[in-house]
Amino acid sequence: MLSVISLDFGGTLACEVKEEYYAFHEILRELGYAVEVEEVREALSIAWNLWLQEKAETGKVWSEEALKGVIRRILRQVGAPASDELVLRAAELYPHKLEFKAYPDAEPTLKKLKQKEKYKLIVISNASSQRNVEIYLENLGLKHYFDLIIVSGTIGYEKPDPKIFHAAAEMLDVKPEEMLHVGDDYEADYLGAISAGLKGVLIDRKDVHKGKQCTRIKELTELIGLLNELK
Repeated sequence: MLSVISLDFGGTLACEVKEEYYAFHEILRELGYAVEVEEVREALSIAWNLWLQEKAETGKVWSEEALKGVIRRILRQVGAPASDELVLRAAELYPHKLEFKAYPDAEPTLKKLKQKEKYKLIVISNASSQRNVEIYLENLGLKHYFDLIIVSGTIGYEKPDPKIFHAAAEMLDVKPEEMLHVGDDYEADYLGAISAGLKGVLIDRKDVHKGKQCTRIKELTELIGLLNELK
């Protein structure tokens, strides 16, 4: 019997409304460093590529420490002091400077699912920290719908690793087959969920996965009608 519905955050519940380098530009300005937007964009690109290289070599997951590493590289790249204090202040500002917009179908769907009472709603997201995702959800007025928020940076495993899904099941004291996960990334969300023993649904808002053999929806509201089939 299905008892838990898990949702990804970015691309599923909400989308970013401005490029990330604008957020870092605002952070630097608030910290007292006047740097051109283009310089910040280039610094972020370099810092991010170095992180991806480190990730490939070490297998590390995106986390709060990884975020601080990217911030430190950005500070150095733009000529600002990369002190621990400044890095920490920038990391604290980071989730408040990113801007997300909830998809129009997100809250109506969450509200209907919550009204059914038999489902626990959770978020499973590949993100740096639980705190950051909680801030994003709080800013969007969606946090109160969720019973649990699972984040790769906190757990230590990223989707599609089955371990992150199994960690959620263990925390909720349910079996993986009692869970359904919805997300927009075919490999990380759909295949990850299926390989972990969950039911999976791919939300394909731009209709780019027509050829994929999977349970696919274009809007979250379609999930309500699917639930009877997925029991």
